[in-house]
This record gives sequence, structure tokens and C-alpha cells, in this order.
Amino acid sequence: MCWGVSTVCLVTSAPAQQPSQTEQLRQQVDELKQEYQATTQAMALRIAALEQQLQQHEEAATESRQHTVSAAELAAQQAAGKV
Repeated sequence: MCWGVSTVCLVTSAPAQQPSQTEQLRQQVDELKQEYQATTQAMALRIAALEQQLQQHEEAATESRQHTVSAAELAAQQAAGKV
């Protein structure tokens, strides 16, 4: 009879370990999801900042070219005696 009781205890204790392992796996998945979300958010912020910086540089270059064209036009006008 002791053998039967031991078997029952072993059978009932084995499934008790499964939820613990399952819970650990769920916790690892949750941690990875959080890490992924944080990394993705950080990269999105970095991309947005770099895109803004790029846009500012492009606008500055365009403005600089416009002033250069204006200076060239002014020089041409001065040479033609219009100014």
C-alpha cells in the first residue's frame, strides 16, 4: 500500500512542477516583449531625431543656395547697371 501512495504522490507532484516551469517561460516571454518594446521605442525616437536633423540640414542647404542665387543675380544686375 505504501507503494501506491508514493506513486500517487509522485504523479500529483509532477504536474505541480509544470506550472512553475510554464510560469517561468511566460515570465521570460513577457520580459522579452518588454525589452523589445523599449528597444523599438528608443530606436523610433532616435530615427525621428535624426530625420528632424536631416530635414534641418536640407532646409539650411536650400536656403544657402537661394542666397547664393540671389547674390549671383545681384552681381549680374550690378554688372548690367540695373542696381
